[in-house]
Amino acid sequence: MSQTETLQGAQLFMGQTEALPGLPAGISFTPWLLLRNTTDRPLPVKITVRYSRRANAGMASRAKVPPFTLEPQEVRRINLRASLESVVEIPERIHAAGLEIEHDGAPGELVAQLTSVDASGDHVFDMPMVDPVDLASNVFNYPFRLDGGNRTIVVLKNARREESRYWMRLIYEGGVYELGERELAPGQTVTIDLQELKERLMEDINGQVLPQWVERGQVEWGGEGGLGRVVGRAIVYHSGEGVSSSYSCGAEPEATSCIGFVSGDVCDPWPKPSLVGVVGETRQVTVYEKRMSCCTGEFLRDRDITTSSGVYY
Repeated sequence: MSQTETLQGAQLFMGQTEALPGLPAGISFTPWLLLRNTTDRPLPVKITVRYSRRANAGMASRAKVPPFTLEPQEVRRINLRASLESVVEIPERIHAAGLEIEHDGAPGELVAQLTSVDASGDHVFDMPMVDPVDLASNVFNYPFRLDGGNRTIVVLKNARREESRYWMRLIYEGGVYELGERELAPGQTVTIDLQELKERLMEDINGQVLPQWVERGQVEWGGEGGLGRVVGRAIVYHSGEGVSSSYSCGAEPEATSCIGFVSGDVCDPWPKPSLVGVVGETRQVTVYEKRMSCCTGEFLRDRDITTSSGVYY
């Protein structure tokens, strides 16, 4: 059961989008939202969509549906784009969008489901709605596929009104591709196309590229600063076969304590360099901030902090 009065979803598709490479040119989506009031009393509802027109746009634009009230036990189907455009103009091309639904009832009294459908009905993408505070973990692990025409898009949304941080890496047979730590602006939704990372030979934080032969593996990511700051999922789809799947699996609750684990004994050069020297001498030491993988128990190199230390007598 939910523990707050806010539900959030990462990446609805509305109008034309560049976030789903491989789909037919000019395809346009309509997001349909289903809401149910499970109580025997009226339930006021507020809906906000935060969207970006292009990738990595930072702070998201905001549009709101006029507030309304669900009658007792009412189920309502809403054309989300039409409802938004009754108040404000919405651009035809939207890269990333997140949904926020607030209600005035008790936790769990509102049930929501969103599905984005194109005009032909051949392309359908569900978006699960979650309560960020209800999540049992801030560590997530999804399967990814890049084989036989499949693509995987990882979507993350900042559920807070302040900046949040996350880290991510891809685990495949024989190796790891580390995207490292990144920032999310308040309310921002970002998409990460794993096929694009591979095709463009984009280097990770260790200067490595994702091998061209990699077709399957696991996406592991975690939000910084406690539960509920970042929500996300992985979308696996095959445009030719018209098949899509959504994954939002979390790690076991007892695993959450390993996020943010910092090792104070990792520096370069190693073993620990001696700081004994002549008067006025300066030596450079690089300290690595480390996090532990809840899936493998490995330590992850994340951030370098290089400092020059002077020794004086």
